[in-house]
Amino acid sequence: MPQLSCPGPPDRRARGRTSVRIAAAALCAATALSPPAAAQDEDRIWGRVLTASGERYEGFIQWRVRGAQDGTSWVDFFDGRAEGIAEHYEDWLVATGASRPVRTIELHGYRVSWNEEDPEFPRWARAPIRFGQLASVAVLEDGSVNLTLRAAVGGGTGTASFSPRGSALGVSRPYWNSWALTVQEPGGDRDRVWWDELERVDFAAPPVGVHAESSRLHGTVEDRFGRAFTGYLAWDSDEVLGSEVLDGEDEERKDREIAFEEIVSIERSLAGARVVLKSGETLELSGSNDVDRGNRGARVFDPSLGMVEVEWDEFGVLRLHPPAESHAGYESFSGSWPLFGTVTTQDGEAVAGRIRWEGEHEWSWELLRGESDEVKFSIEFGRIERIERGAEAGARVTLVDGRRFHISGSPDVGGDSRGIFVFPDGSAPWRYVSWEDFRDVRFQHEGDGRTGS
Repeated sequence: MPQLSCPGPPDRRARGRTSVRIAAAALCAATALSPPAAAQDEDRIWGRVLTASGERYEGFIQWRVRGAQDGTSWVDFFDGRAEGIAEHYEDWLVATGASRPVRTIELHGYRVSWNEEDPEFPRWARAPIRFGQLASVAVLEDGSVNLTLRAAVGGGTGTASFSPRGSALGVSRPYWNSWALTVQEPGGDRDRVWWDELERVDFAAPPVGVHAESSRLHGTVEDRFGRAFTGYLAWDSDEVLGSEVLDGEDEERKDREIAFEEIVSIERSLAGARVVLKSGETLELSGSNDVDRGNRGARVFDPSLGMVEVEWDEFGVLRLHPPAESHAGYESFSGSWPLFGTVTTQDGEAVAGRIRWEGEHEWSWELLRGESDEVKFSIEFGRIERIERGAEAGARVTLVDGRRFHISGSPDVGGDSRGIFVFPDGSAPWRYVSWEDFRDVRFQHEGDGRTGS
């Protein structure tokens, strides 16, 4: 892969933009920030923020979009829509023998034809990446951003880019004008920076002895089948801090607002939710989208998996508790590396090399999506040991930590898959394996020196 260097500060750019682009970025570490160190709030995002007018802030960062949380801890995702890489589409056309969609119209005796967007390869697709994988975000003059990724721990070089061809990934988000960052500086001051004022953010671990005003919610969510998922939480897809409140009406029709840091558990009930407080009090709450079918569900950000979404209809109980061990700090993220491994076909042929999953996913930070009994999974490829095609629908996914899930309902793990490309080392040509011909894949993990077993 080519040697690349970290980009410098971007030029000033116009305000009021409506889109953002991820350019090809080096995997290099952020520098000149507070030194990384263990801290009580090490899971929280910390960084230095530079505005277009030259103002600088450093502290705990919370990203918010239209009033909803978007990034508070390193396990959260910087979300966006990625513009597909043209070469990926070309490879797929060659591999499958498909034709480009063409539309033709007659106009005043002339026939006009043009290539339309192929629904098999839409131009834009979601491309979330965890904040813990980022070294910096730099806003450019044309309304795009450079996302600089961190070097892979144990990878040794830190010289890879998103694509050895130098191709760019692009992302677009609606409502950029309503994006804002809040920065809690040491001493308690809180500053808000709107997206059209932002120039650059450089990330680092929080310094020793500096604490946020409120801790991130953490706990275990059980669905209605009793399956348990543990990690950092977003309740109703919004509340993420202990200081935020759960609201509703109690049995006496009184409005109640209860800080999450005072709550032991929330259990779904016929009326709404049964809430147990640290004081020993138990409340039956209803009449609020925090505790009824208007609830947008519980998101669990698991450092060793990715994200699990449990909707209200599938929700059973939430038990709030601190992490059993510290494993979600900035230094716990191992950066990014290309996907490597061995793909085995239904005939038993094993093909090893660099892997492009579902026609386009080729980096450890990307996500494998699917669902199991209405619970949605977004699993980071860097956390996956093996994927095995199911006898019927879907696939069994084995994580590096040994957990296994059978997921389906997504082109990533089903008959609608665009297939798997394998690029062997050396002069061997690439190999395309359709989903029907696929049996399993065992990934090699460069980030921590492990190989699939």
